[in-house]
Amino acid sequence: MRSWLALGYLIVFGSGIGFTAYLYILQKSTAARVATYAFVNPVVALFLGWLILSETITLRTVIAAAIILTAVILVITAPHRAPAPAVSAVPARGEA
Repeated sequence: MRSWLALGYLIVFGSGIGFTAYLYILQKSTAARVATYAFVNPVVALFLGWLILSETITLRTVIAAAIILTAVILVITAPHRAPAPAVSAVPARGEA
């Protein structure tokens, strides 16, 4: 029963709400910044495992998490060029 409840939780929150939130933030930010979620999620999972399930976190794990978070901060704070204006691929009437 516990496994079925965990699966249901993952389906509802991990897929449904998570994907909806992902699409929302994708509209509000750049793709490079949005993609950092894939790197942050394992660090959050490590922290929650330690907090809730008393899992052991080693020095190696802390160093890896620090490297990941540093890389994410660099991506988020890096200056980005303004997007180029869209050019119409279809010529206007009389241009062709």
